[in-house]
Amino acid sequence: MRAPASLLFMRFSFVKPSTLTKRKTGRQNAKYIHYISKTPRVVTFPYFNQAEGEEEANINVRLRERALFAQEPDQPVMPSVLQEVREHNGIVWRAILSLREDDAIKCGYTDRTSWEVALRATLPDLAHKMGIKRSDLKWVAAFHKEKGHPHVHLVFWDKSSQRKRGLLSKAELRFAHAALVREIYGRWRRRQMAMKSLSRDDIRLEALEETKNLFKVPRQERIALRNDLVLLSFELPAKGEIVLSFMHEAVMGEARRVADWVLSRPSFASSLARYEAIAEQLTKHHMTQHEPFKEAKQNATEDLRNRIAQVLLRAASSTRQSQRARGRTVRSALFLFPRIGLLLGRERRRLELEAAIECLRIPNEGVL
Repeated sequence: MRAPASLLFMRFSFVKPSTLTKRKTGRQNAKYIHYISKTPRVVTFPYFNQAEGEEEANINVRLRERALFAQEPDQPVMPSVLQEVREHNGIVWRAILSLREDDAIKCGYTDRTSWEVALRATLPDLAHKMGIKRSDLKWVAAFHKEKGHPHVHLVFWDKSSQRKRGLLSKAELRFAHAALVREIYGRWRRRQMAMKSLSRDDIRLEALEETKNLFKVPRQERIALRNDLVLLSFELPAKGEIVLSFMHEAVMGEARRVADWVLSRPSFASSLARYEAIAEQLTKHHMTQHEPFKEAKQNATEDLRNRIAQVLLRAASSTRQSQRARGRTVRSALFLFPRIGLLLGRERRRLELEAAIECLRIPNEGVL
C-alpha cells in the first residue's frame, strides 16, 4: 500500500453475501481477518561468503501473530471471531485508515493503543449514522506499523443484519472522516487553533497600536495611512454604531481596501505568514479537494482582513471626532475674541474712572 497523499487516508469496501455464495464469502471474511492479524517478521541468518571471505546476513521473512483489538478492552479470541464472521449472514465492511508517518509521530499514533482509543470513540457514532445500533455493532482491527504510513485494518459488521446497503453514502464518509480527524488530531488542532487565534490577535493589536500612535509608522506610510483614515472618516454615517457589517457597501469596500494595504506592508509580513501557515495546516485536515481547500483558506484570510478593517473604521471614527473637537475649539475662540475685547475695554474704563475719583479725594497741597 502506498503512503497516503492526504493527512488522513481512508478507504472503505464491503462484502455482501448472496444465497449461493454465503459460505464462500464467510470464508473470505475469515481469511481476511486472519491475514490482517499477521505481519511480516524479518529474521536474519548469518552465513559465510566464501568468495568475499566475509560473513554476511541471509534475510528470511516469516509471519508472526499480531494481536487484534476490538470494542472491548479484552483481546478478542481469534477462533471465536473467525467463527462468528463465517456464520454472519449480512454485510461485512472493511476499512483502511492511514496516517503519514510525521503526523502519526506528531499526534502520538505510532502504536496500537492510540488507535484502539480512537476507534472505540468514533465507531459507535459512525454505526449510528449508518443505522446500526450500538448493541449490534461488532468490529475487530489490527495496527500495522509500516514505515512511512502506519495504518489500521478494520473489519466491522451489523450482528442484526438490518442494513442492506453496503456502499457508504457521501454524507457517511464525510462523517467518518470528520469524526476520525477530530479524534486523532484533536489535541494537536486545539494547540493550532490557540496559536492561530494568538497570531490573529497579535496582528490586530499591532494594527490598533499603529492607528493610535501614527508616529510609530514610517513617514511615507504614515502620510498614506493618515490620508486614508481622513477620507474614510468622511464616509462614515453621522449616527449609529461603527461596525463593519452595518456599514454601506461602499464604506465596507473602502475599509477592506485600506486593510489589504495595511497587511501588505513589510512590518506585517512575518506575522501574516505565520497566521496563513497555521490556517493552511488546519484546513488541510478537513479538505482533500483543491477547490474547498482554496475556499477555506480564503475565508481565513478574509476573516483577518475584516478584523483589521474594523480597527480602521474605529480609527477613522476617532479621527472624525478629533476633527469635530478642533472645529468646536476654533468656533469657540472666534466667538470669544469679540467678547474678550469688550470686557477688556470696560475694565480699562472702570480703572480710569476709579483713578480720577481717587485724584479728586486728595487735598491740594498749596491751599492754606
